[in-house]
Amino acid sequence: MSPGFSMMGSGIYSTTVTREIVCNERCEDCDQEGKKCEAIWEEDFETDDWGNVDQSVTCKVCGHGYTYTEERE
Repeated sequence: MSPGFSMMGSGIYSTTVTREIVCNERCEDCDQEGKKCEAIWEEDFETDDWGNVDQSVTCKVCGHGYTYTEERE
């Protein structure tokens, strides 16, 4: 490898993480409709090389879809 070459951004450092999803904390559609979906579940996400998550999620109870985002600290 030449000096200064990095594999970051290639996906090689991507990992799978499991996060607990509480629908009523994230679902804007439920808020707008005045609902409080009680769904709580675990979902597996693929991180990018830097440990960030940005993926679509669909609740199996209310059926609403939204994007789960998390930035590595």
